[in-house]
Amino acid sequence: MPQLEAAVDRKLNVLVLGPPGSGKTTLLRSLEANHEDTERPAVYVDLAPAQNATQALMVIADALGQRWGAFGDTLRSSMIPETTPSGALLRLARRLGEAPASLLLIDAPPGEGHAHTLFGRLRDELWQQEHQWVIAANDVLRDELTRPPASAFFDVHLDLAPLSTSEQREFLARRLAGEPDDEIDAIVDQTDGLPRSLLSLARAAVLSTQPVDELLAKREEQRALLAKLPRLTSTIAEYLADHGPTSGSDPQLLATLGVSGQSARKALRELEDEDFVRSFPEQQERQGRPRKLYELLENLR
Repeated sequence: MPQLEAAVDRKLNVLVLGPPGSGKTTLLRSLEANHEDTERPAVYVDLAPAQNATQALMVIADALGQRWGAFGDTLRSSMIPETTPSGALLRLARRLGEAPASLLLIDAPPGEGHAHTLFGRLRDELWQQEHQWVIAANDVLRDELTRPPASAFFDVHLDLAPLSTSEQREFLARRLAGEPDDEIDAIVDQTDGLPRSLLSLARAAVLSTQPVDELLAKREEQRALLAKLPRLTSTIAEYLADHGPTSGSDPQLLATLGVSGQSARKALRELEDEDFVRSFPEQQERQGRPRKLYELLENLR
């Protein structure tokens, strides 16, 4: 994205917003590769595991520590929060400034007010540091990250829109080399224009033994059946499409949908009975009973 590269070259802080599957992570990874050996090296940080602002700062500190070796050991050793939340946040934020100047590529900051805490309440602390920030977040965090004082932290706001019809055709033509134009057009007609949807359908088309038109017709039939299921069941299917495999006891799933584990597991079993999802055991390093994960079938994503 030319606008993003131009903003980064001018050392501006950038906020990138887009729906799931719009290419936010791919964009950050591309920046990381392009700025690996520059004066201000890029450090990619996935904040998906962080549940709050304190955890987010600790994940960022750990990423900086990994990037800067021995200096990072000193940085990480001081990451034990103080007793009061406000004191912990300020201390953590200030310690980030002791790492060498970096281009911080922050993916998926936590919501529920924590993103606003990071870049609003702690805005001045982070602003004073030599780091440059590119934050990629889901559209649902738009209010948190564009509401004052967080809005002033970002010099540039960019929205990732769905690809145009011509861009979708070009995108698929590169990945389905040799496929007839009419089949590529048929795939474009059934997507929302987001890269993830296009890739999913492209993979299904390549791997399927069915003609593309039959594959797409079956997909539409299944999606129509999915829409007739109870609201919670279809909503969980949408969650799986956006977030990937999950279990019926996943805290993020339960918090997002506001349901109990029992209700979630019941809905997931119903989806499996109707052949909309498959289940498999989670691979775990530690001993103990593995969780059962559920994954939406490829042709429905």
